[in-house]
Amino acid sequence: MWSRLREIFNTFAKFGLTHILNNFGFRVSKRTHTGTLEDFREGRLLKEALEELGPVFIKLGQFLSLRKDLLSESWRIPLMELQDQSKPQPFAEVIKTLQQEFSRPHQQWLSDLDPIPLGTASLGQVHQATLATGKKVAIKVKNVKKESMEKDLEVLLFLSKQAEKRSQMAAEFRLVEVVQEFSESLRQELDYKKEGEEMGRLRTNLTSETLTIPHPFMEWTTEHCLTMEYIEGNKLTTAYVNHLDQKTKKEMAHALSTYHFQQIFIHGHFHADLHPGNLLYHPKNDQVSIIDFGSIGDLSPSVHSTLKKILLSLYHQDSYQLAKVISDFPREGDLNFSRLHHDMDRWLNRYIDLPVQQLSLGEMFYELFELVATYQFEVPSAMFGVGQSLIKLEYTIQILDPDLNLEEVIQPIGEQLVAGEMRNSALKKDVMSWGIDVQRMFLRSPQHFHSIIKKVDEGSLQLKFGLKPEEKHLKRMEKMVNRVVLSVIMLAFSLMISSIFVGLTLSGGISSTHIERLGISMAVVVTTLLCVVIGNMWLRRS
Repeated sequence: MWSRLREIFNTFAKFGLTHILNNFGFRVSKRTHTGTLEDFREGRLLKEALEELGPVFIKLGQFLSLRKDLLSESWRIPLMELQDQSKPQPFAEVIKTLQQEFSRPHQQWLSDLDPIPLGTASLGQVHQATLATGKKVAIKVKNVKKESMEKDLEVLLFLSKQAEKRSQMAAEFRLVEVVQEFSESLRQELDYKKEGEEMGRLRTNLTSETLTIPHPFMEWTTEHCLTMEYIEGNKLTTAYVNHLDQKTKKEMAHALSTYHFQQIFIHGHFHADLHPGNLLYHPKNDQVSIIDFGSIGDLSPSVHSTLKKILLSLYHQDSYQLAKVISDFPREGDLNFSRLHHDMDRWLNRYIDLPVQQLSLGEMFYELFELVATYQFEVPSAMFGVGQSLIKLEYTIQILDPDLNLEEVIQPIGEQLVAGEMRNSALKKDVMSWGIDVQRMFLRSPQHFHSIIKKVDEGSLQLKFGLKPEEKHLKRMEKMVNRVVLSVIMLAFSLMISSIFVGLTLSGGISSTHIERLGISMAVVVTTLLCVVIGNMWLRRS
């Protein structure tokens, strides 16, 4: 570990970034870079330093480039340029990995294996092959050693813990939590067996005819090797997209947006990395294939429920409901709800007035979470993951169709959520329970009602207090008691009438015509009784 720590400190010093380490409580001897500030912006210097430190730090830079809650644009934009590419490992190493994983020569299950990779990244490379059955496949083979990756993650965790002890800024950033979240996402990306399972799971939720997901061959998939259906197509780079007709681009943009929002808000399980490099377009089939399922968002039931409530609040433009949802986030200390409601209302109104073409859901969610953080709420990290995935999607949409009408995409999903809430089994149970309670109340209402009327008529209905009021307050107390008694009587009548109607309706033994006649009769009876009671109270007062 110590030699790797020295290497990290020396690399930061080489690029003139020791002040970053100093800010986090690490005292490092300063060494200035040979270039001027104009030639070497700090964000670009950090990008170059991370590239030199290897695959894990490249991934860390990519991870941080999407964390608007942690870094400003001057740092994030250069980090977005980090290329997830490296030199391919020798073909002999690929053969060796396949043989170790399946305990047999690759010729026994592959009739062909292209030695030249289709693509190479910092963590793995993909080769085209043909199964013994004749099926064309793509095989992704891990080219990074798990031991070296775990050592780097161990170093990062050690540094984050030390930084939080030494630096208030590191503690405010919750640096340990950030590193743990990054480590978890990287380990998930390196587990190819889990990636294959995720592909199969997302295929079951795919209903669009425009989009496809390759079929994984799980019998030929392990933690270090993923075998999937081979998909021909072109990556949706800006240069390639510019040659496509406008209708095709609009259809792709609409299909991708609809699919992504459905996965997040309906299913709570989504592809978190829909950038152009992970999308292949096949012009003959007129379909877009989604690839690389190493980065998947999986929302817990509580986070998923909260996100649905937030979207419904946006759908209904209800800032009060939005503030109520946010107030359920864990926090320490008292909450000024009226201030929170005011801030939510101001935030919502700022976006309501924008044209649909200028809306960015990723930016909206990030600003919302940043605002919520000012109230010392603990925002679940999964929320930021949703924001990151939306920003990546919007980058793709900007290439395909900058004028995409998000309202057309979101409205059907909002309607689907509303319908889903109405069909919710928990809601049905609540209604049934309420119906049973009303029936019980209906059966007991006559005797309770008779008892109240009898006491009012006898003048024996009293409210007893432990404190004896002074003489000058007696008249005021009497007025208050009369109002309370009248309110109780009116409430009793209301409950009785509601009980009768609900009970008869639930039993199914009365028609709508009978209900109308019964309603008129009950109105006459109730009015007469109320007049008698009020007159009696007035006479007693006189």
